[in-house]
Amino acid sequence: MRALVKKLAAPLLGVIAIFNIYAQDADDFITPYEIEQGQYEGAELYEDGKFEEAFSLSSIAAQRGMKTAQYLLGIMFLKGEYVDQSLAIGMAWLGVAGEADQDDWHATYEQIYDTLPANLQAAIDAKVATYIELYGVRTQKIRCERRARIGQRRIEEICGKNGSDTPLYSLEGMPDNFTSRIGTCDEPWPCQFGTLYLDLFPGLITCRSNSATRGWGPNCNPRLYR
Repeated sequence: MRALVKKLAAPLLGVIAIFNIYAQDADDFITPYEIEQGQYEGAELYEDGKFEEAFSLSSIAAQRGMKTAQYLLGIMFLKGEYVDQSLAIGMAWLGVAGEADQDDWHATYEQIYDTLPANLQAAIDAKVATYIELYGVRTQKIRCERRARIGQRRIEEICGKNGSDTPLYSLEGMPDNFTSRIGTCDEPWPCQFGTLYLDLFPGLITCRSNSATRGWGPNCNPRLYR
C-alpha cells in the first residue's frame, strides 16, 4: 500500500496548476467489513486504471471515514480522474485523510498547500475543517492504530469503525452520470440523509433513513458482520 501511495502522489508534486447505504432495495447494502475491504480494492482498481470502479468503492468508504479511501478520492479530484478536477475538493479529502499518521500523505498535502496564495490557503483550511466535521474520525467514530495486517509483518496505520450511530452525509462533486449505493438528499451539500447504526456485539447492522420519501422503513435488513 505504501508503494501505491507513493505512485499516486508522485505526479501531483509537479502539478500545482455500511454503510449501510440506504439503498433503494432493502437487500442492497454493505457491511463494515465490505467498507474496509472496499477501500483497498478501490486502490487496486485505481492502480489498474479502472477509475470509475475505483471511485465507486472508494467514495462509499470515504463517506464512512475510511482514510485510505479519502486519500484516494483526494488524488482523483486533484488529477480529474473520472471526476471533474477540483483543487478545493481534492485538498479537502487529503486534509481529512491526514488525520491518519501517514507521512507520505502529509507530504503530498503540504507540498501542494505551500505553493498556494494565502487566500486559497484560507479557503482550503475552511473546507478541510468542514470535511473533518463531516467525515472525520470523531464524527464517523474511526479508530486508527499502528499494527500489522493479518498475515503481514510490516507495521502501518490501520483505521476502522469503532462505534455506532454515525451520520451519513452527502458527497460533493459527484459525476452527473454516476450511479452508486451512496445515499443522497435533495438539499444542497452538505446534508445528512441518514444514520448508520452498528451493533458491535453480536455484530448485527441496522440502518435508518432520515428521509421519509425513500421508503426504506426503520431498519435495513440486518446481516451478520463478517
